[in-house]
Amino acid sequence: MSPLVFSGTGAADGAVRVSTHDTPETYWSVSVFDADTNNFYALNDRQAKTGTADFILMPQSKSARAGQLPVVVAPTSRGIVLFRTLVNDESQVAEIDAARHNAACEPFKVD
Repeated sequence: MSPLVFSGTGAADGAVRVSTHDTPETYWSVSVFDADTNNFYALNDRQAKTGTADFILMPQSKSARAGQLPVVVAPTSRGIVLFRTLVNDESQVAEIDAARHNAACEPFKVD
């Protein structure tokens, strides 16, 4: 997996939209790490009010409004986003795999 790049050609204006949806009824989390592998943001199924993750990841050098989406400021211009899901019942494997394909980190144009 290549690192997420917040600046340069990796993302529009250096911002990235991180999202998941159709998450299964099990523990899941999304964690964001800076270039030195320090974890600076995490969200899990218990903390997510809507049952999904949807936020804008933005480098410190940028400021913008992201509409209704929360903004997470990254301490470095490079990093990694890690999605995890607990498989505690083999009958959920297909559902968890489908949800895995819905997780995304995409360039986001800021206002």
